[in-house]
Amino acid sequence: HDHAAIAPVVAESGVKAIFCEKPIGTSMAEAQRIVDAVKKHNVTFACAYYRRYSPRYIALRKLLDEGAVGKILSITAIGIANLMHAGTHYADIMAYLCGDPDPAFAWGRMEPIPPDAKSPTAKVDPKGSGYIELQNGVRLFLEGVTGGAITFLVSGTEGRLAIFNDGRNAELWRIPESGG
Repeated sequence: HDHAAIAPVVAESGVKAIFCEKPIGTSMAEAQRIVDAVKKHNVTFACAYYRRYSPRYIALRKLLDEGAVGKILSITAIGIANLMHAGTHYADIMAYLCGDPDPAFAWGRMEPIPPDAKSPTAKVDPKGSGYIELQNGVRLFLEGVTGGAITFLVSGTEGRLAIFNDGRNAELWRIPESGG
């Protein structure tokens, strides 16, 4: 939650590049200040989402690109522990799995932070749920009420791909040729 305060100062210091862990800010205004600073000082800036470079997710994307579930209609992520530290990764991998289209519409809800929250993360990074509709019509659902191992369900015109344990296990179901 301090990246927005630090990144502009680092950009002004004369560095050539910044690798910033997520989240880059806790509001669009904070993120815009970073964008403005790196542009002004000609600094290369990256905020990496590393899961998309995992061999597990690369293999799953290839399977989906080859039509394993037909045309992708929706992807649901279940078990998002918190929005900034985990949810951003899951939204990114969902977009990656369906070809990285631009968003068209988004809606979300943050859960109230429990008054007895003990960890520093829990006090500033709530759980939450959301819906993102992409330009290509794919719908992303983020279920952030529960925690646990991340699970994705990719639904398509010809079947479903359930992805468990952060991509370590997957199960493909296809509509039988008889249509049942």
